[in-house]
Amino acid sequence: MTWRSFYLLTAAVILVLNSTLLPVHAAEANPAPFTPTCELDRLLLKGLEKRGLTPAARCSDEVFLRRAYLALTGSIPTPKEARAFYDHKRADKRARLIDALMKRPEFADYWTLKWCDILRVKAEFPINLWPNGVQAYARWIHDA
Repeated sequence: MTWRSFYLLTAAVILVLNSTLLPVHAAEANPAPFTPTCELDRLLLKGLEKRGLTPAARCSDEVFLRRAYLALTGSIPTPKEARAFYDHKRADKRARLIDALMKRPEFADYWTLKWCDILRVKAEFPINLWPNGVQAYARWIHDA
């Protein structure tokens, strides 16, 4: 078993445990329709309407939490982090979660890896950069 398959298996087990241990709220069975909250949302909604498309309904807190963690840090939340998110009663808890995740070191690390893959930052054929150059380039991406 490779480290990657072990990681995927572990992530799947934690996801199953998270979803079975945490309650599903009855109010989320019928999610509310999409309502724009900022200028970017309004522009996206206008573009969708122009193409005759309707946005998907608002997802549940459970789905949002998992998607936000995976998209921003490449990991899933711990049960303690999930419970803290579900127990929040503030209307802006999703925006607060995104802001908090973007301040974590895992955010910069995860997106550094993604951008280094996209930009082909490596010290081997066919790029053939010097190792010090690769480290400096990756560090610059991380800091940016």
